[in-house]
Amino acid sequence: MTQKSIEWFWKSNDNPFSNEESVDWNRYSDVENAIIEEAFSTLKKTHVIIDDYHIDFEHRVQIANDDKTKQHPIKRVEMNKEEGGRLREARFMPNPIVPSSSFHGLVGLRKIFIDSFMKSIDLKSVNDWEKRKYEIVEKAKLGILHEGQLVGKQCEANWIVEQLEKVKDKTKKDIGECCVYIYTLESFLYKILNHAMRLIGDIDHENSWQSKIETLGPFTFLLY
Repeated sequence: MTQKSIEWFWKSNDNPFSNEESVDWNRYSDVENAIIEEAFSTLKKTHVIIDDYHIDFEHRVQIANDDKTKQHPIKRVEMNKEEGGRLREARFMPNPIVPSSSFHGLVGLRKIFIDSFMKSIDLKSVNDWEKRKYEIVEKAKLGILHEGQLVGKQCEANWIVEQLEKVKDKTKKDIGECCVYIYTLESFLYKILNHAMRLIGDIDHENSWQSKIETLGPFTFLLY
């Protein structure tokens, strides 16, 4: 039996209520989609806020929080899991910093970043993390909330933190699997984390990636 998934879309045309243009529907990000679907199906809400805009389920529109005249129709579509698979889109960070180095090994970058985080909290060995599990998970949550605020994605950040809250009392394996799940979702988090990783080892942007150790280091540690 084919598994189904629910996808929410918003009409992105310049004149979204015009019938004279070809229709252009954009998907919401994975995390936005989860927030919207939970509000609609589980919580039975009439509205839900998604950072810069809110969804009016009764009238099936997306409305900008700072200008109620900016409205776009939305739709809910049931799709096969295969159809629902999506490619990640770089929807913000339009002018990302380009590292001067052409390539860095992912494993090496990861180790540098994690080692830097461990040093910052005086964690001597990866094997010792169990003793400080709650502290590290809490640091990961606070870091994600901070980064979400910086890019105007507080709602996404809150949802991600809720997922970590659900597993904070579970095993290392469960926490790690939760972090992997979060990382595979389209959201602001994987974008800024990948961006920081790409800058490691680049002298020109050393301060940029090092500034993320406190906020993204805990999640990266739990992820790997």
